[in-house]
Amino acid sequence: MCLFSPDSRKKLKKFWKLLFIVALLVAFELNPWGSLISLDSHPRVAQAGKKDWDKSDMNGDGVVDQQDLRLFSQELGLVDETEWTDEQWCQYIESHPKKKANYTQLFAFISDYYECETTPPPITAPTLSNPTVSEINLPSATIGATIVSDGGDPPIIERGTVWNTTGPPITEHQLAEGGTALGSFSHVRTDFTGLVAGTKIYFRGYAVNYSGTGYSPQGSFIVPDPLAVNHANNYPTRLALGPNGQLFVSDPKVKSIFIYDTIIPNQPPQPTRELKGLYSPLGVAVDSAGYIYVGNAGIGNVEKYTPQGKLVATIGQGLIRAPVDLTLDW
Repeated sequence: MCLFSPDSRKKLKKFWKLLFIVALLVAFELNPWGSLISLDSHPRVAQAGKKDWDKSDMNGDGVVDQQDLRLFSQELGLVDETEWTDEQWCQYIESHPKKKANYTQLFAFISDYYECETTPPPITAPTLSNPTVSEINLPSATIGATIVSDGGDPPIIERGTVWNTTGPPITEHQLAEGGTALGSFSHVRTDFTGLVAGTKIYFRGYAVNYSGTGYSPQGSFIVPDPLAVNHANNYPTRLALGPNGQLFVSDPKVKSIFIYDTIIPNQPPQPTRELKGLYSPLGVAVDSAGYIYVGNAGIGNVEKYTPQGKLVATIGQGLIRAPVDLTLDW
């Protein structure tokens, strides 16, 4: 027996259809279709280009750590990350900039993990060594030093030497040499004036960069006595007597005037002082004050020296051809 009329059955079907649609709408509201799509729970991070992806999170756990480093090392053919030293890992990330574009976070982790980023060395003034001196012929001498390092702050702005008689020199008698390169340098200084024999001269090389001035260790030399005897007579040519009985002997071969302060009878005379560096001295004379006159046949002049051996005057340069003998009227 049918409980519903045909009309009722039609209405009931419509009711059920409507109820089904309502149920679907309610279900969609509670659980949207979009959430039914399966997504990677750890999406990769896009880089600048569409094909450039950061693959650092190799195990997909949302963090970049040592586990990803291990996977990366195995991708490189290593057993694990310990097969390379810290230095090798630092060298690898430094020498593979293209690889870094795809593993930006992992490379940053490696740099931090192995402490690849070191503090740069401090910038300092230049470093110098090896002070040198040569060709001492006061008032001139050649002095210099060696620039070992520019201090990490190139370029060298200036280099040169300083000197004094108290040591260590800093700015006294400072003179630039003219160069700016690293390595050894030297120059002739002609300002060693007003110094008596036996004075000790201290000198240093210096170099300047934008951080400051560096100095070499201190060097030194002694002002030589111009009358110290270095040679024996070789070719005695002329003689002269001084006001106190000294004997002066010219020797053009040795290019010196030898001075004998004391003559002991029946004993070989020994020169006690020597006036050196002359030009074939033939003539020699001494005045009442002890000044020494030398006729230089080699350059055609007469030079006047103090009793201490300092040149104070030149006579007849260009006028006298070969002064072979001198006589003073005193």
